[in-house]
Amino acid sequence: MSSQQTKVLFLTVGATASFSALILAVLNPRFFSALKQHGYTHLRIQSGKNSAATVSRGIQTLGCNPSIAQDLDGSWFEAQGIKVSCFPFKDSLRGEMVAAREGAVVDKSDISKDSQHQKQAEAKLRTKLRNSSRLEGAVMSHAGSGSILEALRVKAPLIVVPNETLLDNHQGELADELSRQGYVVHGRLDQLDEALAEVEKLREKKRAWPPTKQEEGLDEGIGEGGLQAVMDDEMGFVD
Repeated sequence: MSSQQTKVLFLTVGATASFSALILAVLNPRFFSALKQHGYTHLRIQSGKNSAATVSRGIQTLGCNPSIAQDLDGSWFEAQGIKVSCFPFKDSLRGEMVAAREGAVVDKSDISKDSQHQKQAEAKLRTKLRNSSRLEGAVMSHAGSGSILEALRVKAPLIVVPNETLLDNHQGELADELSRQGYVVHGRLDQLDEALAEVEKLREKKRAWPPTKQEEGLDEGIGEGGLQAVMDDEMGFVD
């Protein structure tokens, strides 16, 4: 009998501003039902600094012992039929995004925490990809432009969820524009299950990044600098 195919959702909340609301919106029974409905087997979470209490609160709503989130060391545990793994942050998330796109289940030794050893870690990951049964997964990210660009560059189906509590930022505008252009799904905290359904449609028609000058379309309401200028404006939010 063949092993079950894996399908991974990778969530990143960034390294600077906390986004507890997004973690809690994902770690709840309604969203887990949506994960199972769309064939996901694993949820990998980059939860940010000082996030253990938030993660513990979330997994408690899933009927799990909150103590399993104390270390956030990347170990896997099961909640409502989904394998879950959390870690606070690392220098590069590229490998995590590639793994999610490819449906690869990573552990603590597969992805380097720092960019210095990233090439060796990615070589190990490529070996694992050749020997696994998997489905293309997706990335869910806060609306920091650095995280968005990384996911677009590795061609991962992407859900962008703006943190509306941040002052003096245009994350909602950025998510709207990228969604309108067909590059991402604009996710909202109270509708993440719907965003998960939308990303299944996006993966069938997702556009290549970066866009050509013709695709940017200066007369489509983007502005004089085109879509790249929208991203440039947001580079203050690079995590």
